[in-house]
Amino acid sequence: MNWNRFFTVAVAAVAAMLSIAVFVLLNMGDSPRNLGGPVAIFKGKRPTHGFVGVEFTGTVAPLTVQRVIKGSDAEFAGVARGDIVLRVEDIDNPDFESFRAVVKGMKPGETLRLTIGRDEERLNVRVQLLTVEDSILLRERMDHPLPE
Repeated sequence: MNWNRFFTVAVAAVAAMLSIAVFVLLNMGDSPRNLGGPVAIFKGKRPTHGFVGVEFTGTVAPLTVQRVIKGSDAEFAGVARGDIVLRVEDIDNPDFESFRAVVKGMKPGETLRLTIGRDEERLNVRVQLLTVEDSILLRERMDHPLPE
């Protein structure tokens, strides 16, 4: 066995691994990468309006809540699957387009007033709107929960 050749190859291999590691570290910068969460790519400008944290079964009135995003203020306010949206801000019996128009006029952190119907009850709730990033992150966690 030629020890000189062995050490030369070993040193070259270590140098190659170090140069790859340095290259990766230097090129991480602000580039998108997945660190256990989603990477958002927007077509056009980043949305600046708030997000409610609910999904509906359809687009016509009355809107029925299909899913409440876990961790959203909608969940904490008590909105539940099957709830009917009776009023959003000052609009009675909104369809999806009128609901979306109200939300698009509001910023993250602002409070949206909802009246929802559940069984025979009418509930007035206030929901603090999410940022687009929080909305994406909460949806991702809900769809792909972290292992315990």
